[in-house]
Amino acid sequence: MAPTFLKNGVVGALLLVVAAAAGADDRLWIVTGDVYKGDYYFGGGLLIPFWGNNHLGQGWVQRYWLDTFSYTYDADGRDIDASVFGAEAMVGYQASRPGLAGAIYFGVRYSHTELSPDDPNGALRGDQVWPKVQVEGEAQLSPSWRANGIIAYTMILDGYWARARFLYGLSGNKFIGPEFVVQGDPNYNAQKVGVVYGGFAIATKVLLTLKAGYRFQSGADSPYIGAELVGEF
Repeated sequence: MAPTFLKNGVVGALLLVVAAAAGADDRLWIVTGDVYKGDYYFGGGLLIPFWGNNHLGQGWVQRYWLDTFSYTYDADGRDIDASVFGAEAMVGYQASRPGLAGAIYFGVRYSHTELSPDDPNGALRGDQVWPKVQVEGEAQLSPSWRANGIIAYTMILDGYWARARFLYGLSGNKFIGPEFVVQGDPNYNAQKVGVVYGGFAIATKVLLTLKAGYRFQSGADSPYIGAELVGEF
């Protein structure tokens, strides 16, 4: 059974070719999505331990991820719409003990960005490859409350994404609580405040989380709704 912090964080991968690297029930698949007024984010992937004495929550793991998203930024008074496709491959180490868990990953991110109208001076247009690091953690604050967080930084690009959640345990695996997100790159920065309600078992070893809130971004403020699916295989 995978640790709770892995099920409730958006981490994962999407290269089935390496799925045989671990035993059944010790791997995670993840699908997530957010929809805004005029923008979107969809991603999915896998999280898989390496061979040998490595397991989710304790040992070396592989993390793979695919995503696509859109956003708008200002360039000399013009609104530029960006559409992005990305892929990541990372290696990480996870550790856990009762009430505390964490992980750190290093790898690369590939990104293909299309701009409309075109922005010849856009730092992110076309195909790019950057090194990336990601840190995750969760702590049990009390019998009912826990906190988890993710910080991801794409080097050279100077892109960042960080999220904190404070979750109150309900019956079974269900939980509810606030989430806070900050994100950006050389073209934009945004902050999000929302509520997550999750832990719904919709199939064997598959959990659903729902979320909704508001994004603050210059010229692109918007409510958002989203969902996450996490499953073991």
